[in-house]
Amino acid sequence: MLFRPKHKAFGCTVILFSLLAVSSFAQNESKSDSQANLMNKAKALLAGVKNNHRVPPSYKSYGTLGVNYDLENNRPFIWCEKYNFHECSPGKSVQECTKQVKCFPEMNSHKLGCMAVHVFNNTLTSSSQANISIATNSTESLAPSTPTLKGCWSQDENELKECASSDECIVERRSTGAEDRTAEFCCCKTHNCNNKFSYKPLPKQPEPTEPVDPLAPDDTIHMVFSIILVGFLFIAVCMACCLLFYSLRRKLQSHAKLGIKQTSLHDGNAGKLLGEEEHIALIGDQRANLHNIVLLERVSNGRFGQVYRAQLGDTIMAAKIFPPADVDSWVNEQDLYTLKALRSHPNIASFIAAFPHEKKYWLMTLFYSKGSLFEYLRQHVVTLREAARMASSMLNGLAFLHEEIIHGPSVKPTIVHRDLKSKNVLIKDDLSVCIADFGLALKCENKRMTADENHGQVGTRRYMSPELLEGATEFSSFAFQQIDVYAAALVVWEILFRTQIPDTVEDDVPNAMLPYEREVGLNPSLGEIRELVVLRRHRPEFSEILRKNELSNIIIRTVVEMWDMEPDGRITSGCARDRLTRIYQLAANNEQAEVVTIVSPESAEGANYNTFSSSTVHS
Repeated sequence: MLFRPKHKAFGCTVILFSLLAVSSFAQNESKSDSQANLMNKAKALLAGVKNNHRVPPSYKSYGTLGVNYDLENNRPFIWCEKYNFHECSPGKSVQECTKQVKCFPEMNSHKLGCMAVHVFNNTLTSSSQANISIATNSTESLAPSTPTLKGCWSQDENELKECASSDECIVERRSTGAEDRTAEFCCCKTHNCNNKFSYKPLPKQPEPTEPVDPLAPDDTIHMVFSIILVGFLFIAVCMACCLLFYSLRRKLQSHAKLGIKQTSLHDGNAGKLLGEEEHIALIGDQRANLHNIVLLERVSNGRFGQVYRAQLGDTIMAAKIFPPADVDSWVNEQDLYTLKALRSHPNIASFIAAFPHEKKYWLMTLFYSKGSLFEYLRQHVVTLREAARMASSMLNGLAFLHEEIIHGPSVKPTIVHRDLKSKNVLIKDDLSVCIADFGLALKCENKRMTADENHGQVGTRRYMSPELLEGATEFSSFAFQQIDVYAAALVVWEILFRTQIPDTVEDDVPNAMLPYEREVGLNPSLGEIRELVVLRRHRPEFSEILRKNELSNIIIRTVVEMWDMEPDGRITSGCARDRLTRIYQLAANNEQAEVVTIVSPESAEGANYNTFSSSTVHS
């Protein structure tokens, strides 16, 4: 770098009619399309105000939708002019080499802006610079400098504060480190605001003041009277404000007793006057006072916060509360839930709302009374049919995350979970499951990982794949999907470990265990897991009872193909889902006898399970 960066419906209607009034008084010689431009600007402003209520809370820090940013596939961007003097072909003008580009934030913490730079020799004197003036709506002389570089300015919010104006690119002189070179830099935060340089007006010289004569007696009387009158008016205004504050507070307290309420324009304005708007959040299609949320009991402690069973009115929900240090995880999770497809899938935890509250960050989801798969398996033994249902529904959710949907109403990129384990799988009432906790999840745009994401060793140690333990992960979408597949295999092993096979007794089923718990205990170090999984190539063992049953034996063989040492040797989540879905159908329809004719215990080691689904089901 050359330098271092140092309610609303009424208001919208007024703006619209004001613009129409201005256009009606335009001069007769103005062109007819000027009125159309004013109309378009008014409609855009009105649409921006309406749409601004539908964006996620974290996006509102970018400013006003339609002015400071727009959205593309739920990602904020700003329009900026892009120009590079060194890339412009000789003979072409600045206008011919300038183009408009969409600028996206390079990191989650970045805000959006545009910039322009001009670097020149130190030949301009202070006197000549003083004669430079820029007027955006006049024909005054422009600055003699032309841009050297224009483009995006994605920076942290503190660095964007150096922009002298949000709407104009106001120039400041900067040092370049070279004695004979000077730079003019400007930045701003609205669409295409870097299309023209503006210069700060020079301070005006104070005009000489004439000596003031002493006050005449009549002037003194008038001044005293004015001071007394202003004092009485000030006291009257203060008393009126106190009465208004008291009456509005009583009214809001009476509304708060109702819990969730439909919000009118008057209520919204009253809440803002009292500073109560920060305690109001949109839950479903209704607005609720967050002070009315009751935390009934703590359900679990997670990596990024605590989960509570909460109640709001008659509704029971799960409240995941993030501390301020983990705000990035909260932003990441609610950003993923802005995808319509994610909110409507049966095997993804149902999202309700996300909002900051009491200096912490809350994420509300549907409450699943049966708890996590980890807790359920410690208290229950499952049948083979139930085990197949749990495993197939989990893999259905994982395959959905890994799938990239580019057409239709539910467009979504590939998503990798990166922390799949039995504690992050929730049990539904019908014993199917759904995947939760997307604090570490990543979106893969166009089958590639974004450059600013953390691709290190994240997740739970005992569920880490061999390549992740070795630090030899490829930064591709497929490589990260196969890391999820390995973790899913260990979760399926946990389910099988607590499965009662037909014609056996419950006492034959061992107590629940975590993967590798028998070998390394409950709190293994990264080195212990690496030695066990990578160097010794060890995997959790299956009981002989499970191997002798034909359906469970096929599940075992599928699991073995899911935790292969090499990512390329593992089957995909979609393939695993298809196999276990067929097994669930067989178990549900009592077609176990048909499987015996296809896979025998002697040939199980060499069976081709890719043909299983087409050759065993006759329903």
